[in-house]
Formats: sequence, C-alpha cells, structure tokens
Amino acid sequence: MSNKIINNNVLVLNKYWFPVGILSLRHAFCKLFNERVRALNHNDYNLYDFGKWLGISDNKLSYLRASTSMVPIPEIVVSSFYDRVPKLYIHSSRSNILKRDRYVCQYSGRRLEPSEATVDHVIPKSKGGKYNWINCVTSSFSINNEKSDSYLEDTDLRLIRKPISPKNKLLFSLPSDFSLPESWKEFLFKNYTKSGK
Repeated sequence: MSNKIINNNVLVLNKYWFPVGILSLRHAFCKLFNERVRALNHNDYNLYDFGKWLGISDNKLSYLRASTSMVPIPEIVVSSFYDRVPKLYIHSSRSNILKRDRYVCQYSGRRLEPSEATVDHVIPKSKGGKYNWINCVTSSFSINNEKSDSYLEDTDLRLIRKPISPKNKLLFSLPSDFSLPESWKEFLFKNYTKSGK
C-alpha cells in the first residue's frame, strides 16, 4: 500500500447510518476484517462483510493493488454494533480558530501567513472576555496590538463576520485541504441539516 492510499479517510456511520466519525483506510480495513464494521458500496447502498467486499466487482469503485489481486477501497463503512451519536467537541484552540477563519484577519479581511496570524479576544481578556469560539477571532499582529485591550466599540475596527462555533464538527475535524468525496455528502449534509447541528 502506498502512503497516499493508507492515509485516505473513510466515513463511519453508526448502525442506523448516521455519520459518527472518520477512520484511516488502514483502521477501516482492520475493523472490516474483525467484523466491527461492514463496507458500504456507495453506488448501490449494499453492505458487505470483509470476504464479500474483497470479491466485489464494480468499475465505479477505486481499487488498491495488493500483492496478488486488486482490493476495492471503501469510502464509507457502517458499524455493526455502535448505535449512538457522539457529541463531538472541538476545542477552541489557536490553530482551530485560525482554521475556522481560514487565516483571514476578521478586521481587515486580509489573508494572513501563519507567522503573522494571531488570535484576538473581541471582548478583551482583561475585561472578562473568555477564550472561546464566539469571543475569539483571527487577527494580524499589528491590528491585535493596535486594538490592545480596548472594547471593539472604542476603536475604528469592525468585524467582517460574527464569530461562531463550527456547526458540522465532523467536517471541521478534517484537514482544510481535504477533498470531500461525493459519496459522503448524502450522509453528512442531509443528516446534519435535519438534526440542526
């Protein structure tokens, strides 16, 4: 297996087909082999155990070259037993706030290099402002220094958008350059829209 293939992500659905996590391809194959999950063929929505998955023939699937055969690559697996919907919490760390704001200064609208990006407390820390999703934004060092510990209304600065907590935490946990497979969209967007998360 090449590293590119091994590092692929596989969407995990609980046994009621609600998205609950993401696994590496290697981990997904281990769970498939141990019968903890079944592979979902996203072209016809049939489920397969490990043995049947290895024998599947579908020219719409991607395949991995093994030593003696071609192995289909699952994009989605369904848990055999897990029926819960976990509450996913994403910490409002510096890196996550910068990721949420896509390294765009929330005062100037300018895209920042990682080295010039910092996190600003909209309500200053010295005035009781918390370090959380709704009070922290990406800012350039120069603007952050200019604002210092002033309230926003006491400056000429204005936010380009109101800071929010990420709505789809499962998607937010993926790398920002991750290309979302079409097969995932049916489950991620439909389920998250219906649940209002």
